[in-house]
Amino acid sequence: MQPNAVSSLITFAPAVTGVAAMSSGLPRGAPHERALDALIESGLATFLVLDGSRITYVSPAFLALVGWDTSRTTRPAGLSELLGDEDSARVLAGLAGGDGRHRDLCVLRTAASEIHVALDAATVHSATGPRSVVVATDVTAWARSQERLERMAFEDALTGLANRALLHDRIELAIATARRNAGSFAVLLIDLDRFKPINDVHGHATGDLVLRETARRIQGAARAVDTVARLGGDEFVVLLGGDGGRDEAGRVVERILHAVTAPLPMPGLATGASVGLGASVGIAVYPDDGFDAEQLLARADGAMYDAKERGGNLHAFAESVRVGGRAPARLEWSARYLIGVEEIDAQHEELVSRMNALWEALPARRDRATLSLELAGITDLLESHFATEEACMVGNPHTGIAAHRADHARALETARSLAARTDDQGLVLGIRFLYDWLLSHIRSYDAELQPPRSG
Repeated sequence: MQPNAVSSLITFAPAVTGVAAMSSGLPRGAPHERALDALIESGLATFLVLDGSRITYVSPAFLALVGWDTSRTTRPAGLSELLGDEDSARVLAGLAGGDGRHRDLCVLRTAASEIHVALDAATVHSATGPRSVVVATDVTAWARSQERLERMAFEDALTGLANRALLHDRIELAIATARRNAGSFAVLLIDLDRFKPINDVHGHATGDLVLRETARRIQGAARAVDTVARLGGDEFVVLLGGDGGRDEAGRVVERILHAVTAPLPMPGLATGASVGLGASVGIAVYPDDGFDAEQLLARADGAMYDAKERGGNLHAFAESVRVGGRAPARLEWSARYLIGVEEIDAQHEELVSRMNALWEALPARRDRATLSLELAGITDLLESHFATEEACMVGNPHTGIAAHRADHARALETARSLAARTDDQGLVLGIRFLYDWLLSHIRSYDAELQPPRSG
């Protein structure tokens, strides 16, 4: 950092001159002094000395660490100028309490850069009063590595957008805010139309370029308060920030569709040639369409497939569901949901039948206890069904197993919690969650299943 014009003089002299007052309890004499000088002049001792918060001595190794010119004697007068007010206050408070020892991770701010250091500080009491020694270890490489790991944990590797984990955190935060303020917000789930032929014809490298450019366009069409995430494949989600309902969601969707569907020139194609994409968008609104992230995403996913089945390049809102209201159309089981594994196909059909029976009971206002019991029964059936799918995955491993299992776990966790709900609207949303989730799961994860190999 730049030397402060009012900084006091800091001792820059042989080591014994700077720290002699602290060594009254140690053996005195030439050997001790020579050993102390040798240690410091070796460049291995990176430390400074404090009188209260005032810096009174800086070792040559510390000067080298922060890049200070050793020929200049004006340095920051106090610890706060070096660490900042917050870190400095924490270190001094730690030294003042307990046994006078404190360890911390801080950032040294210099004119050229920021240096992450591990500090080990101790207060020494001598005849001239207490002094504190602060030893610094440069951990910048480790800190940067940790930052990279944190980004990897919450960032989609291909596009740099938020990943599923960060998206869930943001949705739960938005829910907490909306509850406090009696507000509302929307979740948009975007699935690209005509992306698979691009991947098949031009290859995965071109497909990745298309996904990165699409991510950039969606982010450009969204607002600064929105969170844009990639769930995987060609699915994206936009969490609308602020207190925006259906009208605001519709306006943002129109901008996104306009951006995504614009011609996309690609390197390697003929001059002037471009690829064309469409997008189907499903919209779920809190609290009408769900009480947590999983419900909202499932409802948005179901609405997205409604838009896609109407021809694509459209948006659709999740159908509003309320106690005593009109039930949506039945789940119609058809051959398009068959995956070719006989036992699993039969279980899917049974689940659809059970969900239809439960869903049709809603307008009749059957008693809540009966509805909750039937929902719990469907949850038990899901557990048995997932065990069958697990056998298929173990018998025929594929790259999507981890995500498939995670989707099972999320569905069961949500279904169990909803079966225990005592409020009518929560129960209705729970049934609708399973209603939307099942077909989405069949169309995505279950499509990769194969029968277990015999023998």
